[in-house]
Amino acid sequence: GIVVLSSDRSVVAAPIGWTILQDMALSEHNLRFLVREITGVGVVLAIDKETELLKITSTFKHSSAGKAGLHGGQFIRSINQIATQGRSMAECLRLFGGEEGAMIRLEIMEPGEETAKMVAVTRGKFITSD
Repeated sequence: GIVVLSSDRSVVAAPIGWTILQDMALSEHNLRFLVREITGVGVVLAIDKETELLKITSTFKHSSAGKAGLHGGQFIRSINQIATQGRSMAECLRLFGGEEGAMIRLEIMEPGEETAKMVAVTRGKFITSD
């Protein structure tokens, strides 16, 4: 375990301890926010109640999805050619599974548009900071 004490009100102890436990370098960002290294494609998802499609609510900038230009508000019509409409979140999340380095093909639609584009993202490690 690690104990972090600080008298500086702008510094939060928990993120510093977590960063040290992950053997990551301390930065200005992780002095204030919880930063983690995780494996995935880097999207935050929700099921859109109106369309029943999987919707990207945000992406992590340093992830495969962020680097591919994906952003909040976009809809995912299919994952590896499997439709997402009407599926549960658990079913959709299983489609994102796989080993680090696995490529996942997403059919992406912008809100209000009818046409979709294919985007390939790769499961990999990324830092959850901006």
